[in-house]
Amino acid sequence: MKTQQNMNPQRRDAMRAMIVAEVDAASPQPKKTSHTLVHDFAAAVRRRKVVAGVAVAAVAAAAFVAVDLVRPADWHGTAPAAAAEVLHAAAANTIRTADPVLRPGQYLKIQTEDTHAVDTGDENGEFAFAQFTETTTTYVPANTDGEWVRTGSSSLTNAFDMIDQDYFDQFVGDAAAQTHPIVRGTAADFHAGAKSDDDFGPWGADPVAYMAELPRDPERLLEDMKARTDYQGSAPDQHRLFSLAADVLNSRLPDADLRAAIYQALALMPWVEFVDEPAESDGHIGAIIRIVREDGVVGEDLIIDRDSGMLIGTRSVYLEDADRLEAGTVVGTTTSTIEVVDRAP
Repeated sequence: MKTQQNMNPQRRDAMRAMIVAEVDAASPQPKKTSHTLVHDFAAAVRRRKVVAGVAVAAVAAAAFVAVDLVRPADWHGTAPAAAAEVLHAAAANTIRTADPVLRPGQYLKIQTEDTHAVDTGDENGEFAFAQFTETTTTYVPANTDGEWVRTGSSSLTNAFDMIDQDYFDQFVGDAAAQTHPIVRGTAADFHAGAKSDDDFGPWGADPVAYMAELPRDPERLLEDMKARTDYQGSAPDQHRLFSLAADVLNSRLPDADLRAAIYQALALMPWVEFVDEPAESDGHIGAIIRIVREDGVVGEDLIIDRDSGMLIGTRSVYLEDADRLEAGTVVGTTTSTIEVVDRAP
């Protein structure tokens, strides 16, 4: 095996610059999201730059009533029965899950951890994954027009053991771990420059207003999502729709009505499937709703708590051996937790 001393200096410097840029991109500054692409799929390795925030409205007082969903005219069928059953149950249960209630002066504290694989190359110049992890804590004030606060950190590790550790330590160096500065500003400050057609984070400069505007009727919501993702019917378009739904749920911004509508909109998507195996994420066991990437190599999963109907997290998993990884390898996850607190940093 070659050592780092045999590595072309120009290539080593270029690779290190790429890693530094990757870590720098995670800094919680108001900038447009960048997405990492590996093996021609985005979501398996991309960082979902979603803000975690406060629900827009209180939970609906009325009991959940299932509606008879009609599929869009240009689609063929709805979700398979097993997936539809899970999604309709999640919609019913999430309606009964109370949203956090904040008193004046309090904050909703949302901690989000996101990991994804990034191709750094190895000591021989071959394709190889390292793991990028970003942790952010966002404090959303009870008055969402007030000052938001965000802290965070990021790290790059040789988690997949695909790279010689001495080489990895040398070319990554002090870029391996970063503590981000505290950022303060309005919701608009945090999301200035976000653009839904380039990024999966769809809410632009005012995420609270965006969530409030989304339709609560599942069919209308689906049409809105199709318009926002420029849906034309291709497999990548289908994935973009699924990812948009996942990102909105993972943001912690939707109120109970919107969460339920998203689950019902997902039940209208004929390409989603239920994976009949338990999935653990953030210490919880949930049901898996999956879309398989067009290459058939990677599955993108929503993990839903069966009892509460809340999204536990998302993950990207290899379904077959590829890219020097075994089937079953998880290459990306996003989880978040919420807590009401009296103060922010």
